[in-house]
Amino acid sequence: MVGDCTNENGKEDDPSFIVTREEIEGFIGLLYMRGALHLRRAEVHDLFSKQFGCPFFNATMSRDKFTNIMKNLRFDKKTTRSIRVQTDLFAPIRELFTEFVCNSIQVYQTHTALVIDEQLFPSKNRCKFLQFMANKPDKYGVVGLPVIVEPILFW
Repeated sequence: MVGDCTNENGKEDDPSFIVTREEIEGFIGLLYMRGALHLRRAEVHDLFSKQFGCPFFNATMSRDKFTNIMKNLRFDKKTTRSIRVQTDLFAPIRELFTEFVCNSIQVYQTHTALVIDEQLFPSKNRCKFLQFMANKPDKYGVVGLPVIVEPILFW
């Protein structure tokens, strides 16, 4: 689904643009590594630098391919979005989110000792469901998925 929507968007600018499932998985892996290494604010050309960058970025894909995927990544069909947004504000990622929730329900087993907390993702976008939470470090943002924390019980 993400690959089809990304390819559709990329072909608007470049008819030869194509991204495979493996490239999207590699792209997502690089985003995870970027966060794990606390390089969220690092420039893309620094990440892929032969002298200062991390070698696995260049080993995974080229800088140009990474920026092309970043520019064209889409989670829904842009042609039908305007109709769907009229009834569903979550339309741009509804299908992906629903699939994620279904997969989570299938693979996650809850236990008797379960704590659920929320997480506020910082956002500067114009969004109708932006939240204000005075007690959070980043006061304005989009409330994300619940963070499930299972306490470790020592018997």
